[in-house]
Amino acid sequence: MVMRHPLACCAGLQTSRYAIVAVLSIATAQAFRVPISKFVHINHLHSFSAQHRPRAYVPPQTAAHRSLRACAETGGETGGETGGLYASLQKRRSQLATRGAATERERGLIAALAETWAYSDYEIRDDRALSEIREHWFGEEGAGARTALEAADGKGPALLELMDKYPDWTEPANRLATLRYLEGNFAESEKLCLRVLRSKPWHFGASSGIVMVYAQQGKGEEAKQWIGEAMPRPGPERQKWVQRMLQHLDTKLEQLTEWGGKDS
Repeated sequence: MVMRHPLACCAGLQTSRYAIVAVLSIATAQAFRVPISKFVHINHLHSFSAQHRPRAYVPPQTAAHRSLRACAETGGETGGETGGLYASLQKRRSQLATRGAATERERGLIAALAETWAYSDYEIRDDRALSEIREHWFGEEGAGARTALEAADGKGPALLELMDKYPDWTEPANRLATLRYLEGNFAESEKLCLRVLRSKPWHFGASSGIVMVYAQQGKGEEAKQWIGEAMPRPGPERQKWVQRMLQHLDTKLEQLTEWGGKDS
């Protein structure tokens, strides 16, 4: 990450844009009377309170989608507006198929987090596994998009433009959430954190970010809830957490297959 700040570091899917990352400080731990040991992997915090538990991703079903589906059943043999909508559907299906492949890879990366503790050098392995996930998030839309993101860092309008251009990519919104936090716009930063978590419940960066946002807003109970559901240190509890996150990923993959079809 370019920005070295509690909210500057990580990245997604959904027909919207989301995001944010953060590192909890020892001061936050003391403020909410949470054992310091809870923060050994503070920048890996994840999960969400029951109040804000993200719903699984569901692509929107609009009248246009229904019309496009009917058109697809006839092979797109129509003209005018419906023909144009059919072309749009085909393009979107291709995007979703590509997104499905990226999500499949992400599933493998998340699954690997459950096994790092089995080795004597588990801390090194865990750091490596987490770095691979971050790299995946940053590069989900390709090298060109990543270069554009680096150039847009810290620039609100440019980040919004990237969010529009890549609606399934959470990292531009993550950077914008960081920017809003630095500007003191905690309410907007909170919304972005929750949006990325609705898209990626396993996003350990966003979940640590939301704790920092709640801390700044004086929402102690909400902060405690998210701390309590953070991604555990490597071990049996981490394995349980990973299994829960894999269920979310499997649901997302099923939905992507339904809407995007399979790669031809």
